[in-house]
Amino acid sequence: MAKAAALLATTKFAFKLQDEGFVVITLCPGMVDCSATAGADSAALADKLNEFSATVKKNTGLEVTRQTPEESVTAQLKVIDGLQASHNRLFLKHTGGEYFPRC
Repeated sequence: MAKAAALLATTKFAFKLQDEGFVVITLCPGMVDCSATAGADSAALADKLNEFSATVKKNTGLEVTRQTPEESVTAQLKVIDGLQASHNRLFLKHTGGEYFPRC
């Protein structure tokens, strides 16, 4: 429900601010390993994350790869730097492109 609320807020402010030249988006950071397990070499953790990634890909077609906070922020900044007016109100992936393409 929180994600749906974020998307609604994005749409609202995108329309409200577009005449002022703002581009308002929702940007997915990807799977960021920022917990106490960051950098852990645990085989059990790796197995669970691989299982999760496979399930997400099977159910949504989306690739999910564990990354550090620095990797995620770097990717997000590239997306932000490339924003255009046509991106207004979209839900974008940190790797670029739409998370959910428009119907």
